[in-house]
Amino acid sequence: MKAFGKTDTGILRKNNEDTIFYKSYDEELENLCIVADGMGGHNAGEIASRSAIEYFLEYFNEKYNNGEFENILYLMADAVTLSNAEVYKNSFKDDAYKGMGTTFLAAANFKGRLNVCHIGDSRLYVYRSGEIKQITEDHALVTDLIKRGEITEEEARVHPNRNVITRSLGTSENVLVDTYEIDIEDDDIFIMCSDGLNTMLDDERIKRIVAGGESVENMVESLIVEAKFEGGFDNVSVIIMRNEVGK
Repeated sequence: MKAFGKTDTGILRKNNEDTIFYKSYDEELENLCIVADGMGGHNAGEIASRSAIEYFLEYFNEKYNNGEFENILYLMADAVTLSNAEVYKNSFKDDAYKGMGTTFLAAANFKGRLNVCHIGDSRLYVYRSGEIKQITEDHALVTDLIKRGEITEEEARVHPNRNVITRSLGTSENVLVDTYEIDIEDDDIFIMCSDGLNTMLDDERIKRIVAGGESVENMVESLIVEAKFEGGFDNVSVIIMRNEVGK
């Protein structure tokens, strides 16, 4: 799969608390992509997201390069757990870092399957056969309210607490990681994003842009431009992976 990503500060924010990573490793691990959306006062959000990815990669790369793993998804989950412990520990080193944390979404295309670890409200979508589907479930207050039937999905988009997440990396000593394994089909397009995209653009709008059949670079650029056009209230990060079989 071909992958491309970009992060943008947006229109209203002064600094970017999002951090992304994407890389091709080898024939077995074609892609590893990560989106982290940090939170915290001062520059703590930026530090949380950046360091979370750094700690994850340090552990993951060592074990992967040495062949010290049996299952790629378990390796990813272990790396997330280690990263959580380190970010949490660092949050006590400076008063400015107290309570810092980040969402964390990692996806690895390994031997034709997408292996996913997820914490928070950054999202993974798949565009397949003309339809778009959200794979991950937001760990967010409004998601819980929707499940209980207290608000609709339309109401959630404008809810005053729509940015409140219920699970994050680095804010507690232990963390629960959601994991997914997805069979990759021909022409699949996977979209990873921070909430700066999906709070500005609904799923149908995202679908129309990726359905255009442009390059992954143009898709990413178009999504970010459209999110900023609609207000760009938050940092916007997007990574797209496209399975270009036969192309």
